[in-house]
Amino acid sequence: MLRRSTLLTTLACTIALAGMATQGRTDPAEASIKHLQQVLTVQRDGSHLAKLASLRQLRDPSLRMLFGTLVDHEDWQIQAHALLGLAELGEEGGLDLDALQAADEKARKVVIAFGLEQGYFTGEQIATMLEWETLDAFSRLRLAAHRLTRGETIDTAPLEALSLGEALPAATVATALLIQAGHPVDLDGVLARIANADPRPRQEALVVLFEVVRDQGIIVASGALVSLLEGDTLDVPLRELGIAALIAIAPDRGYEAWTAALGDSPTHRDEVRALLALLEADPSLTSRARNTITADEDDALIDLLLEAGEAVSTGQNITTRLTALLEREHRASTAWVLRTLEDLPGEEAIPIFERMLESAIETDPIDRARIPLAIEASKSLMGLDPQRLLAHLETTDDDSRAQQIVLLGLLEERSPQVLETVASVRRIGAGLSDSLTLLLEARYADDLDPIDLRSLGVIAAGGGRVSTAYQVQAAWLYLKHAGVLDDVMTRIALVPKPAP
Repeated sequence: MLRRSTLLTTLACTIALAGMATQGRTDPAEASIKHLQQVLTVQRDGSHLAKLASLRQLRDPSLRMLFGTLVDHEDWQIQAHALLGLAELGEEGGLDLDALQAADEKARKVVIAFGLEQGYFTGEQIATMLEWETLDAFSRLRLAAHRLTRGETIDTAPLEALSLGEALPAATVATALLIQAGHPVDLDGVLARIANADPRPRQEALVVLFEVVRDQGIIVASGALVSLLEGDTLDVPLRELGIAALIAIAPDRGYEAWTAALGDSPTHRDEVRALLALLEADPSLTSRARNTITADEDDALIDLLLEAGEAVSTGQNITTRLTALLEREHRASTAWVLRTLEDLPGEEAIPIFERMLESAIETDPIDRARIPLAIEASKSLMGLDPQRLLAHLETTDDDSRAQQIVLLGLLEERSPQVLETVASVRRIGAGLSDSLTLLLEARYADDLDPIDLRSLGVIAAGGGRVSTAYQVQAAWLYLKHAGVLDDVMTRIALVPKPAP
């Protein structure tokens, strides 16, 4: 079995003989292979997981060989990344159920939860997984809830068994799903178990109860939620979650609970937090809040929150109101706006993302506080309307911070339109913009000329002013364009994995 030092030397020499190594600095072949070896090996700082996540972002079909190697890795987190990576390279149903069933239970739970959220499974696959005898309780509950949400029938026998089990959170969710399925159950009995439980399992049970009632719309649970919210034993976050669940199934009763929680003399901070919770639950209720909130007339943040909620609920002046709230630069409000934009139609979200981007890149100098938002806007525009983002790239100055922001957005999604545009970007050195542009070209181009290949190797070796996440992408692309991926993967698979 080859030792690691022999492996690195052999492969580095192979590429160097082809004229692809960079003399006088870290060898790019060796650096690239080292990145992949670190992906295969559990690192104490967790950096191997960040690198795996970055490689998944490439969506490069050549990664099948890497992810296929890692699905049976001894570390469950690496297994999860590998399984998801394979799923992301295929169409719906592209996830290998045999590999998933053979994976560590922790990996299965993560992949099933994320896969359901992202739509990676077909209905047939979900039915198959529900037949697995070794399926953990919460994965079974998630899959059953998914089918119920779509109006499909489920086998209630496994849920009945879970509802009577000792694990209180699972019993709570199972009971709620049985109610949704029209199966007679003893809800009062479960509530009594929750009331008599120790603090930690009680907290966990209430969290999952509120979440499943909210997400599944279990209307018959409204009375139980009202009773739970009337007491004073819930902390603020848990009470807010319970109110959100009640608003989802009974808006009037939920608003009454929200008003009661606000109290008679709330502080300004209390009012802002309460308004944000109401916006998260149901923006249409903010019009009522104008009669409840007692903020001073000149309190701009309260007014902006109320106006934003009314705009989202009525569909009028959305761009103006949400942009105004963003420009307030209030962290919690900004987070709510970004979550809201995910649910808006593209024609309403795109102008807001454009304004977020323009407000940062059109200032001179660029306001550093706005850069994270601008990058987020750039990423979102790439997913919604690549042509708009490419148009911004064409108007930015070479090697400017604005150009870097746009390029970072382009790196977030795959689009065949990118190559033609980035090919026109002038690369004048080894700055960040030059490195990001070359990374984009390497993603989409069938071949790289020797000079660009050497430059890509320099990025992989840490010489391109990019983060480690992009260095590992450069490493994979370097080995791919060098034509040695098959040899590298064959040899790396022979290297024993050190014990964590």
